[in-house]
Amino acid sequence: MQYEKYYDLCKKEYIKHFPEKEDISIYSSPVEFYESMGMSATFNNTVAFLSGEIKNDLDMVEDDLMPKHPNIFKYKNELETLAEELVPMLEETRYGCFLYVDKIYIYRTAAIKKRQSSYLWHHDNNPDEILKNCIYLNEVTEKNSPFEYLMNKNSEPHVKKSTRTGKNNWVSGNTRIDEEVERLITDHGYVPNKVTGSRGLITSFLNNVAHRANPAIEGYRDVINIRVKPTLVKPPEYINKKWTTSFESSGVVNKDPQKDWRTDIEL
Repeated sequence: MQYEKYYDLCKKEYIKHFPEKEDISIYSSPVEFYESMGMSATFNNTVAFLSGEIKNDLDMVEDDLMPKHPNIFKYKNELETLAEELVPMLEETRYGCFLYVDKIYIYRTAAIKKRQSSYLWHHDNNPDEILKNCIYLNEVTEKNSPFEYLMNKNSEPHVKKSTRTGKNNWVSGNTRIDEEVERLITDHGYVPNKVTGSRGLITSFLNNVAHRANPAIEGYRDVINIRVKPTLVKPPEYINKKWTTSFESSGVVNKDPQKDWRTDIEL
């Protein structure tokens, strides 16, 4: 089954539980922003707590490219608190189906000598139904490594075509697209958009939006990136070691969309 077909099934199942909800689609809003002022006091207090704790943890990580947190489950309770507000909001306003958290990345972007890895223009090349939610843990200006994505002349995010859409179409493709982006900017008037903002700002984006991190001119940027995936059945909790991973495993989702948080169970 293809991810698009599975997503349709997930939406139909969701409507059975919430018939009053409108039929919406994730494809219509590739990038959305959620300001901290729009989130609850509990959410913002949790972000503030994590900001200090994660800074101390990442200060101890020796990695000149991108310091990565070695144990996201040190903050399992706090991350679940964030997910309990963020994920239902995405279900109701972006997806129109149940979701679970399949990936969490906690990391820092800082000063580097030469762009490489995630500092290059790229897309993730997972199915289009996979959404990332990047939460700033400190104030981010143009100087301390803002997240950046590409827009066309109408301010619409540039979404790359995935070569991984499901079991019948699963081909690795080139995800580094610096030369293509430069042509789009030079020849077609595309515009890069650097995302600056205060602690707690959430940039919620489809994984195939053309994006990159920026090397810091000064300071650093600490981030929690929460990735969600559609599911037919609402999980008992959004985050669990059985189905939520981090840098220790590949960022490529299972080619079979029916393999969800109920690992190895065919639906």
